[in-house]
Amino acid sequence: MSTFYLVVSTYVALYLAIWMHEAGHALAYWRFGCKENFWKLRVPLYLFGSSPAPVNEACATRLNPSQQLIVAASGVVVNCLFGAFALLIVLSIDSLVAIPFVYVFLYLFSLCHLLEAGSYLVINS
Repeated sequence: MSTFYLVVSTYVALYLAIWMHEAGHALAYWRFGCKENFWKLRVPLYLFGSSPAPVNEACATRLNPSQQLIVAASGVVVNCLFGAFALLIVLSIDSLVAIPFVYVFLYLFSLCHLLEAGSYLVINS
């Protein structure tokens, strides 16, 4: 397996983990009426400064504490669910080892999701 493939796979897995994390926040904002377009997110290619923007700030400030908690936790919940699901696939389907590109990508995808969730639960708490 080439180094180029590992670098590209790691970047794509990390980008997807960040995008899906922000999509979790966006879904919660959309559910509470603070976001018009659920799919419109800001995740730049350099990955830093990602957010579920644009969000109606006036609406977001009117959310009650339980709604704010749901919005805050939704990104981590998405990361935990997709990370655990991908890890379950990697660990349970033995035939994936025969397809190293898929196996490595799913492993990296799971790892990026779980590391992002862990970093938010430990560092941002």
